[in-house]
Amino acid sequence: MTSDMGIIPVLSTVPPMTVEPARDARVLQINEHIVAVARTYDIPLLNYYAVMLPLPAYGLSGDGGHPSEPPDSRFAVFDDQHLQYGYVMRNLVTLQMLYELWRQVLYDTGVQEPAAADPATYSCPGTLPIRLWVGGQGRVTSGLPNKLRSSPSLSGAQIGKLDAGAIFSVIGGPHCADGYTWWKVSSNDTEGWTASDNGSEYWIEPYP
Repeated sequence: MTSDMGIIPVLSTVPPMTVEPARDARVLQINEHIVAVARTYDIPLLNYYAVMLPLPAYGLSGDGGHPSEPPDSRFAVFDDQHLQYGYVMRNLVTLQMLYELWRQVLYDTGVQEPAAADPATYSCPGTLPIRLWVGGQGRVTSGLPNKLRSSPSLSGAQIGKLDAGAIFSVIGGPHCADGYTWWKVSSNDTEGWTASDNGSEYWIEPYP
């Protein structure tokens, strides 16, 4: 793999399409495989599909296959008005991913405890709305085990795992990195960070 040569790969989901139903439906199937590969091999994921969905016309131009462009062609202005267009949103989330790679991987600052985020204003592009809270409990949904990491990033060392159905206490978070929302949890005397969702499916849920 490229990672064996010191290269940091980044995967991106495919944006929505509105060309014709059969072709459009394949986007979800392709993205399921992309997310599975990213999770299996701990590859940073840019969930372009998820951040496009809330935009007008899914952030697509009139042909239903290409991102929309702002009328003034200002692709690097990240205000509310320009972020209604697909190309501008793509540029923003790409810069956010590059910043996280620089901060957490290249300079190895991800081992530091992140500052607490305000759940009322928290946002993480490409992820689902948060449902957990510090002081509460959570449970791993059915499916693959959730990895526990030493820090809230894919570069954090794996220190354990939470099997499907496992119940845990939430002791920190939320924190946005590598296209995921991370929570610090405690289970069976082990503390670590785990990701909450892939942008379309929750991996952990409130309990009870």
